[in-house]
Amino acid sequence: AGSSTTDAPPAGSSLTDAPPVNRSAGIPARDLADKSRAKREASPVRAPENATDAPPGASAGETPLANALATLQARGIITRPDYWLANARPGKTCSGPNVAKLITRAAAAQTPEIQTLEAACDHLAAAGLLDRPADWKKHAQKGKTCRGESVATLLARLAAKE
Repeated sequence: AGSSTTDAPPAGSSLTDAPPVNRSAGIPARDLADKSRAKREASPVRAPENATDAPPGASAGETPLANALATLQARGIITRPDYWLANARPGKTCSGPNVAKLITRAAAAQTPEIQTLEAACDHLAAAGLLDRPADWKKHAQKGKTCRGESVATLLARLAAKE
């Protein structure tokens, strides 16, 4: 009696009893899945270094922008960090009235008597927090928008200011 040259399963077992195998590596598929899951769980997804590259809806603490927004929310300067996280990014815009409110609240937090956008822009420019105050006065208006990238820079500066 000679040996069999077929790939038949050993006597008493069936093909359905054996786990699926990754043919290229010879590793059972469930072992690969377990290793893959363990690797994903051990390697948390990291947010991009550039805060403005964060995906919309990223939560506080994931990016420098999210951290800045948490700081500004704690100070009462903003109330909707999700809006700023979604719109203060390259290729996006922020509504003029929202930016006007941001600028006015930020200036008023430092000097409570500031109530107008013009005074707020002048104050923040003098403090080194706002570049080109004339542009902000022009674009932070009803019916206008501000570049998301510029707003992200402003948010970061405001949060860094003690």
